[in-house]
Amino acid sequence: MNMLTLIEQGLLLSNLTAGQPAAKQDPERLAHTAIIGLTSLSYVLLLGGLSVYLYQNTSLPVMLTVLGMVLLVTSLLIVAGLRIISTIKKRRFNAMVNSALEDAEQFAARLGDDAEELFKNNAGSIALMTALAGFLAARKII
Repeated sequence: MNMLTLIEQGLLLSNLTAGQPAAKQDPERLAHTAIIGLTSLSYVLLLGGLSVYLYQNTSLPVMLTVLGMVLLVTSLLIVAGLRIISTIKKRRFNAMVNSALEDAEQFAARLGDDAEELFKNNAGSIALMTALAGFLAARKII
């Protein structure tokens, strides 16, 4: 099998299976910012209303205890959400790395015995294949 054919197949495989996430568009960021802002404002208003209600109907220590518990539960939910998101991101990254390694193994298997003859005492071919492998890995992971 011709070396250029193998390189073309590797580049084609890299472009077809690249696990690159879609870039966030500007309107999407604006929508996320608006959602976070409105959610924060509604949370502050709900806490204000709850504090006024509790202040009028209960004593001050009970009011502060209830508000403290609400804030504690909220912070624990935020931490749990962030941990779940980081776990999902780690799993996706590991899946992309494993996919890149599988692609590299398949590419190396296709080279087979021809690679030994080609790379024996030929530093240029070794450098070319190393650069190609780095390019394929970078396209797959980043």
